[in-house]
Amino acid sequence: MKIKKTLFILFLFAFGSLSAQTVSNVTLVYECPCKVTATYDLDVDAGVLLYCSADTTVSCGWCDPVATFEQKAGTNIIDVWDCEAAGLAYGQFFFKLEALLGCVEINGVCWALRNVDMPGTFAATPQDAGMFYQWNRNVGWSNTDPMINSNGGNTWDSSYPPGSTWEPANDPSPAGYRVPTLDEIQSLLNTTYVDEIVTIENGVTGRRFTDNGADGRGNNGNSIFLPAAYFRDNTGELETNSMEGAYWSGTGNSTNTFVAHHLYFYSGTSAKDQNVKSVGYSIRPVAESE
Repeated sequence: MKIKKTLFILFLFAFGSLSAQTVSNVTLVYECPCKVTATYDLDVDAGVLLYCSADTTVSCGWCDPVATFEQKAGTNIIDVWDCEAAGLAYGQFFFKLEALLGCVEINGVCWALRNVDMPGTFAATPQDAGMFYQWNRNVGWSNTDPMINSNGGNTWDSSYPPGSTWEPANDPSPAGYRVPTLDEIQSLLNTTYVDEIVTIENGVTGRRFTDNGADGRGNNGNSIFLPAAYFRDNTGELETNSMEGAYWSGTGNSTNTFVAHHLYFYSGTSAKDQNVKSVGYSIRPVAESE
């Protein structure tokens, strides 16, 4: 016999922001006993990301961290949860909505919510690795073997790309975004304003960086997840340590033209680092200034 418990619902929201793109006018309706429907407005066409979790009395499969709804601009309605239809018990339920194609401001920098995949596109979810890129090149490389690039080739170029900054013509970020600078990478690693934890989300190990609001801008709670996506070394070989991730900045070393700066994390350590430009790292872009 199914034991009924009092339904308690707590709604948590985090909204991305890029130019005029917002999720707004969110209203929620639940019918007895536990069907939840969300209505909200979008300024532009966007993917809407649903995070949800539930206490141990509920075990619905899609309550893993991410479900995605591709929606059109205007008013949208989604059925968030229907535990009765699924034959589930009652329990606490938590969720939030984000505009997938937006960005979140952390310590003064608006970070995309997903890695770059094919040039000009984002990965499907924040947990997806996307593609790897050599510094100042706009050809992506697969994050699994067999090795293949975004043009269909499989020959790795071990030469060192030239330049002191990542050139816009070679930037694989989607429109409205770019590879972050070294200063922007360092702002994410600034422990005065940003809290960081090692976490596993949707089965993927990585880092979650959260603005703690200490700068007074009211950004407390804005966060991004960076998956431990591994990388390809300067010969193209895939490195696959489940705790390791590396993300390019667009800033080269001022004294060594073969080297550029990046964000690196492994186990309990994250830091600014540098490596030769021929390795293949992830890219988490930032929004261009308006």
